[in-house]
Amino acid sequence: MTDFVKPVSLDRREARLVARTLRAGLVQAFGPEPELWSLLDPAGGDGLAGGTVFAEAPPHRLAPPAGARATTVYVVGENDTAAAMGHPDAAMAVVGSPRLGLWFELATSPLMPAPDSGARHVGVGLVVHHLGSAVVGEEVTVEARVQATTGRAVVFALTATVDGRLVASGVHHRRILDRHPAAG
Repeated sequence: MTDFVKPVSLDRREARLVARTLRAGLVQAFGPEPELWSLLDPAGGDGLAGGTVFAEAPPHRLAPPAGARATTVYVVGENDTAAAMGHPDAAMAVVGSPRLGLWFELATSPLMPAPDSGARHVGVGLVVHHLGSAVVGEEVTVEARVQATTGRAVVFALTATVDGRLVASGVHHRRILDRHPAAG
């Protein structure tokens, strides 16, 4: 089991944005009642407050090792922009947050079991913090790093950059499933 490490260095504005988003997600999951927040207590066994996400379990035989990395480069096209995805301001010709989410998911695939391995994998959680712009024609480098693996769970830290400038950071959680024959 690998403890979570901060994948990028955020400035105060970016850190506040990330913290507000994560807090809203926790309130949505646990509600505003303080007794439910005790689920985040390390004594509760989930380890979140201590820096890990999952109870200790041996990684699935096809799970990638913690620390493994993959890098994928995407070029922002017209169809990748916020405007093309329905933003009400047609001048928003910058990469849209939904596209970054898709690219984050896709960038983890090289690290997961191949389709012919006897297993499948599915995304079960995604957090995208869109922190900067990328315009049409720019190359966005997405790096996926395995942050933790336990059992069938694999958690990735992700960054998207343009020429070293941070565009987005996030977390993606995937699960490995045994392959079953398709129903016929």
